[in-house]
Amino acid sequence: MKNKLLYKSIFSFYILIFLPGLLFAQSYSASESLSKSAAVPEGVDIVFTNKSADLIINTTNENVISIKTDIKVTGRSEEDVNLIIESIKNFEFEQHGNTFEIDTRFYKNMMSIGIRSTMTLLNGEKVRIKDFEVQHEL
Repeated sequence: MKNKLLYKSIFSFYILIFLPGLLFAQSYSASESLSKSAAVPEGVDIVFTNKSADLIINTTNENVISIKTDIKVTGRSEEDVNLIIESIKNFEFEQHGNTFEIDTRFYKNMMSIGIRSTMTLLNGEKVRIKDFEVQHEL
């Protein structure tokens, strides 16, 4: 009787540990690249706000800012992955007086438990992701 209870306890423990991983094993991956550019007047300060992305900066003598973004996302579903990619693509260039701003943030917060992460995008939608990689080249 004790052995039967012990085996049930061990089996239950393994189910609790591995079931979330098995449920999340079905995932969708996508990658995309995009480019944006804008003319910049002389003598402005450039402010770049970045969160959770690698950044490569190249300088030139031209009065143009160009940014190339490479995105790789693995999420729970195709819909979640597409929402993340669209959020990343929505960044804009803005000029305020003597300041030229580029803000590439695409989410408010992210909570991770084990291998699962839930991300709240700037538009308020919540998506479940497994992994993401974003690289900007300015």
